[in-house]
Amino acid sequence: MNRILSSILSFSIAGMALVGCKGDENTPTPTPTPAIPTGKVGMYWSHTWGSGPFSMEANLVSDQGDTLYFERGKYYLTNFELIKSNDSVYVEKESYRMINLADPASMILNFNQVPTGNYKAIRFMVGVDSARNMSGAQTGALDPANGMFWSWSTGYIHFKVEGKHGIARQPFAYHIGGFRRNQVAMRTVTLNANFVVEKDSIQGLLIGADLKKMFDGPNPIVVRQEPDITLPGPVAQGIADNIKQMFKFDGLR
Repeated sequence: MNRILSSILSFSIAGMALVGCKGDENTPTPTPTPAIPTGKVGMYWSHTWGSGPFSMEANLVSDQGDTLYFERGKYYLTNFELIKSNDSVYVEKESYRMINLADPASMILNFNQVPTGNYKAIRFMVGVDSARNMSGAQTGALDPANGMFWSWSTGYIHFKVEGKHGIARQPFAYHIGGFRRNQVAMRTVTLNANFVVEKDSIQGLLIGADLKKMFDGPNPIVVRQEPDITLPGPVAQGIADNIKQMFKFDGLR
């Protein structure tokens, strides 16, 4: 009897093993998701004063007759998007960059892991978006140590230039910021730019910024009359509209 029970038990275990093996054979193997081929984009920013070069060490004249000598200048470029010819969009994560007019290295912006393909435009914000403004002081480009965070109010300065003006070399300062209702001074810029990103290669883009347009745009600044704008409000918003007109795509590198 024991021998019979042992045989029956062995047969049952073997049958279960066969069923298990058969089930494993019928389980479909997941198809791996193919990796999206990517390349790199480098943006090279340059600054001019009208049709001539911009320099931190030169006397530059506005259309309003103000002679300006720039000593400091910084601004935020954030929320970058690269728009393909088929209207799909590559959105950079944690997209917060700061240009320092005194630091050429800050004017080279590298974008890694950009999907390959044909592109027709780039889009970015001049300034810091509301979400980050409401998050308080942060790190990296948004670190208060960069001198672009208002200590008296939660919020960032989007665009800052300082220097001297006139024969007497009087100081001027323009700190353009504001994100709350009726004070919004961030501006979104879209530039038409035809370029191709190829796998494992780098595509260079040349972006120009004409700082003269900040002073001679649709809302002209007469520096000798209003040399200090360092609070959010209608005047700052008008200057932000000028700043939006500064940028252009200058071609491929």
